[in-house]
Amino acid sequence: MPWWSRIANVFRRDASGLNSELDEELQAHIAMRADQFMEEGVPAAEARRRAERLFGNTLLVRERTRDADVAQWLDALLQDLRYAVRMMRHSPVLTGVIVLSLGLGIGANTAFFTLTNALLLKQLPVKDPARLVSVEIGRPGEARWGDSFTNPTWEEFDRRQDIASGAFAYAAQSFNAGASGETRMITGAIASGRVFETLGVEPVVGRLFAGSDDRRGGGSDGPVAVLGYDYWQRAYGLDPSIVGRSILLDGKPYKVVGVAPESFYGIYVGQRFDVIVPLGTETYRTSDPKLLDARSTWIVSIVARLKPEWTQARANERLKALAPGIFEATVPPNRPPKIVQDFLANRLRVTDAARGLSAVSDSMRSAVLLLNGFVALVLLIACANVANLLLARATVRAREFTVRMALGASRGRLLRQSLTESLLLALAGAALGLGIAQPAAQALVSISGRSTAQMSLDLAPDGRVLLFTTAIGIFCGLLFGMAPAWRAARNTLLPRIAGTAGDGKGRLRASLVSLQVALSVVVLVGCGLFLSSWQNLSKASLGFDPNHVVLAKVDLGTLTLDQDQRAEAVEDVRRQLRSAPGVEEASASILTPMGSGMWSSLIVGDDGKGGRREHEIYYNAVSPGFFRALGTPLLAGRAIEAGDRKASTQVAVVNESFARQVFGVGNPVGRYFEEGVAASKTGFATQKVQVVGIVRDATYRDLRQAPPPTMYRPLAQARALPYVTFAIRGPGEVEQLIPIVRAAFAATGSRFSYTLQTYPMRMRDAMVTERLLAALSTLFGALALGLAGMGLYGVLAYSVTRRSGEIGIRMALGATAAHIRNWVLRQSGITVLTGFAAGLLLALWLAPVAKTLLYGVKTSDWRVYAASLATLLAIAFTASYLPARRATRLNPVQALRHD
Repeated sequence: MPWWSRIANVFRRDASGLNSELDEELQAHIAMRADQFMEEGVPAAEARRRAERLFGNTLLVRERTRDADVAQWLDALLQDLRYAVRMMRHSPVLTGVIVLSLGLGIGANTAFFTLTNALLLKQLPVKDPARLVSVEIGRPGEARWGDSFTNPTWEEFDRRQDIASGAFAYAAQSFNAGASGETRMITGAIASGRVFETLGVEPVVGRLFAGSDDRRGGGSDGPVAVLGYDYWQRAYGLDPSIVGRSILLDGKPYKVVGVAPESFYGIYVGQRFDVIVPLGTETYRTSDPKLLDARSTWIVSIVARLKPEWTQARANERLKALAPGIFEATVPPNRPPKIVQDFLANRLRVTDAARGLSAVSDSMRSAVLLLNGFVALVLLIACANVANLLLARATVRAREFTVRMALGASRGRLLRQSLTESLLLALAGAALGLGIAQPAAQALVSISGRSTAQMSLDLAPDGRVLLFTTAIGIFCGLLFGMAPAWRAARNTLLPRIAGTAGDGKGRLRASLVSLQVALSVVVLVGCGLFLSSWQNLSKASLGFDPNHVVLAKVDLGTLTLDQDQRAEAVEDVRRQLRSAPGVEEASASILTPMGSGMWSSLIVGDDGKGGRREHEIYYNAVSPGFFRALGTPLLAGRAIEAGDRKASTQVAVVNESFARQVFGVGNPVGRYFEEGVAASKTGFATQKVQVVGIVRDATYRDLRQAPPPTMYRPLAQARALPYVTFAIRGPGEVEQLIPIVRAAFAATGSRFSYTLQTYPMRMRDAMVTERLLAALSTLFGALALGLAGMGLYGVLAYSVTRRSGEIGIRMALGATAAHIRNWVLRQSGITVLTGFAAGLLLALWLAPVAKTLLYGVKTSDWRVYAASLATLLAIAFTASYLPARRATRLNPVQALRHD
């Protein structure tokens, strides 16, 4: 019979139809042989008996014939599945508990894998992404290379390169889409003209800009813009008539020429653009004709599409030859010889960019990968719990399995049946997990974002996510299904029929609980480490007071004012803010602590031996009132004052680290150092700067970084003034300051566009990774403890029930309630301490993986391990108390009759 007919027979709608046909065929054969006997003169009844005896066991023949007419493996599988469904329906509470437990565990794992997939594994939705490479800069032997370039370096690379069929420069940017007053910031990007051509992206409506649009000030259509699909939907309701109309970006009109496809977010993973504009129009948007010629402004990344005949290795060899010429042509000005020498020593290389460039910090990626491990441990604990539940059910079903063996079922068939039930439960849990994974992943993205930059990822499930969920479901089914399947298949026939068999005194179930405890210890230790790290970071000495402060950032680049006019305008706004009711102090500065920017300056100081030594120092330009507004203590001398003008003595206030590094011991107030300001015949010119004050060390940019040597120069004496941030301090809550700040800016005639942020919000943004790790590890720790406690309670309760007879004998022989209670608690203690010892060793081995994400706490901190043990013992005692109490209340006579 053909194989397809055998498979078709398995799915025949009439279950008994095939058996009826076989019976008719068998009876026809018997009748034919009986006719032959009757032709020989044998009576009809005797002929029938002879024919049946000659034919043999008709039932056995029918079964053998049926087996030949169906796909046996498929038929057996369907029988097992039908029986498994009946068993699930027979125990709805048990089924619901198992499916829900697995659904939550698998859903959490799938959610984190979805996040990992979007961050690290998905390729860009562009044409042939495998040919895309990112250009990096660095020096041979260095572990980390950068991917940021100046525009002159990009232009020189594009002019000289011959490895790529297309290349483009790209940079993330934010635009103010509001007309005036408080900003309405949207995410955006700037890119060179061939970006869409190189990526192979087609527009939804209109057109995408090209090389002809990438001109200083704009092409034939003037400054143009392309909208992201999501922003087109959100802001314009998918109205196609937006093409050809103008929109305002930072107060300048741009003509919309098209909309990018829905699937294209840009090349930065984690950051979706709302608007993208040509790189050349930056001189128009910022009103700075020299911006794109600046050789010290590192603003763009470079991506290229390799030609078909070029491999990455061959391209890197070619870039070794091209790099010296590119860097010689783009040496930054106003740099000392050592800096120039280091710059010329740089080399170029390409790396894979099929998955895009990451806008997500290394710490966030590490945190996501680490949390993947946490949820995997929680799932293993859940699997151990499910295995214990199924072991208990297998004990209840022991007589059923024994009867089936007595009727001829093989041990292999029982093993397969039990595994089928486990796999069906696991796949039901996986289906539930897949349903909750995407909302959970969206929630993770939401809590991982910052107030000023929400992370945006493509979280749509793809084949990789579906494969992962299916694989993890099958893995879990096999993992928790093996123990009960093995128990079912190794039934001893006679003791089970007699009802006298044991189950190994619960050793297997106790071992599973010890495993749960061990894994819970790892999760608890991780939870303790991350909570301690977050608390330490929250209590870290900042050197300033962020409470009661509102920040207002103003981009001065869009104003057609020279440097001196900008400084005067900033001082006018500062005075307006300072005089507002409810404001204690207001200041302006280029940078504020915990911001995203960083400036540095090269200075020359005394080396203590009569010589000169160069130092790279962190730089900030500040107005009068800066230290008072931020609550930074002045330790000696004076602060920046209104009299520190451009024409007056060049002065600076320095922090403690600056004083130690540049001047050594002693009071630096009144002493001088030299600051690099311009190129000269010797390659570097300096100006003398006098130290007029010293302030306490304060965090500059990163909470984890020790306060660096920093100098604070007057805003009026600043090298440049592209933007400032006003810091406004009041006596009350920051929410009460916000309307006051808005009113003060309105009183200036809406001359400035400003972005408001409270300082406490900035601090929360700075600790988003630590807060995420602390919150989620605490959640996983609670889940792990709950599951371990449930497992321990189940084992002890089962043990008390199973050993009721023994307890009755002990009580009949004089054992007191305290003896029985201590006996049960001792069982619990042995199980918990065995698991804790194993978990302790595992935690000590795994803890160094999290070292880079910790702050102020060692991975071997004994307090964390002691707290984990105390918490575990408390949960164990709670889980053990009820079974122990029940054991002490057993009636000895009833207990002796239990079996």
